[in-house]
Amino acid sequence: MSLNSLLKTSKNLLYKQPFFGSILLSLQKEMTDKVKTACVGLNGVMYKLMVNPDFWNSLSEDHRKGLLIHELGHIVNFHLTQYNHLKDKKVANIAMDIYINQQIPAELLPEGGCTWDKFDVPEGLSTNEYYKLLIDPANQNQTCQNALQAMGNGKTECQDGNGQTMNLPDHDWEEIENMSEAKQKVVQKCTEQLLRQVVEQVKKSNPGSIPGGLEDMLERMAQIEPPKFNWRAYVKRFVGTSTKTYVRKTRRKKSKRFPGQPGLREKYFSNILVAIDTSWSVSQDDLKEFQNELVHLAKTGHDIQIVLCDTKIQKQFKFNPRKPLNINGRGGTDFQPVIDLYNQNLKKYSCLIYLSDGEAYAPKGARGNILWVHGTQHDINETLPGKKVKLN
Repeated sequence: MSLNSLLKTSKNLLYKQPFFGSILLSLQKEMTDKVKTACVGLNGVMYKLMVNPDFWNSLSEDHRKGLLIHELGHIVNFHLTQYNHLKDKKVANIAMDIYINQQIPAELLPEGGCTWDKFDVPEGLSTNEYYKLLIDPANQNQTCQNALQAMGNGKTECQDGNGQTMNLPDHDWEEIENMSEAKQKVVQKCTEQLLRQVVEQVKKSNPGSIPGGLEDMLERMAQIEPPKFNWRAYVKRFVGTSTKTYVRKTRRKKSKRFPGQPGLREKYFSNILVAIDTSWSVSQDDLKEFQNELVHLAKTGHDIQIVLCDTKIQKQFKFNPRKPLNINGRGGTDFQPVIDLYNQNLKKYSCLIYLSDGEAYAPKGARGNILWVHGTQHDINETLPGKKVKLN
């Protein structure tokens, strides 16, 4: 009976939310006691939906729709394939749920879910940004501490800061995490293909139901080529040796050695400053190549701060692989402004990666770890300070 109820709600979702309903049609559906609430997992290289029958029967029809949208949101946002860099899986699961739940209409959201207000974090951030906040003990309120402790004990419920019962993420994605890189790429491609097919289908009848920005994101993903450099292996060595640890006093944590005194908290920095040479000598093909490599660099899990520079710094911003990169500049070439910026912020950034054709005089006074990345059409400028590689 519960499976029939699930199929009925799936059909209703197809009418109300055609985009999510169409994805749901492609999934194997299973009622099972193996999960406490609901989750999506792999079925070969595609997906299946597993729902606990008792939990399903406890929900209203609207909350059942919200539950399905939530689980499909993990597929739409590539949570199963693009977030292996988030090492603490308990924190990652909470961050993913917070991100998805704020995009579900309040009347459809089942009670007891992980929401931004319960964890005292800002609304409207990305999964990565929520993870960065929650992984820091200084930002973990009582709800977060209760949730992490309960998940560590294998529980799927806990009390939030107001004493209300909160359902915890019940994801079991070890099968995907333990896959070979080649098979993960196959799953990723199948996910992209599924979403493109659904987008094209729904655009004809109800384009307003497609999540904002998804079409553009899929188009950019289709244009991404394999990396020309092994960023994961190299950055692990290069940044790993330059990641800085800072210890500072905090009154949120009491000293174990000195009662009544503030404790010490370690803070790890793995922020990368990436400079893009936007001078006239850098061609559009070079810029396209640089942007493609940036997407793969972002998959290493480090924060990336972009600085665009020709003869002067044109723009600075945090890199988001899901948004287009707008280039400013196209004047002459001078590496010195970026080097000066990096020298002033050595405690903030683990290293500097400079994407350039290398066609300019070497800067003066360079400090810290610097990696110069030259495009495939350019020779390495051996006079530049630091390490140098060429894309090929």
